[in-house]
Amino acid sequence: MSMHDGQGAVAGVIRALMSVNGIRGPFVDFMIIGARLVIDQTLKNWMGTGALPCDSGSLVARVFWL
Repeated sequence: MSMHDGQGAVAGVIRALMSVNGIRGPFVDFMIIGARLVIDQTLKNWMGTGALPCDSGSLVARVFWL
């Protein structure tokens, strides 16, 4: 739970700095989504809790299964 709260705090600081500097509007929402994804993936890679990449055989099976 602390990792989730920490992510929100970091993203909130980024958003506040953007707002103070006059960067506002609907496009900023998409920029924040990107920042949150970067923060999330970076923390998962540092902690080693991310999902392993699938091999090419299972990827082909997943694509053709749909």
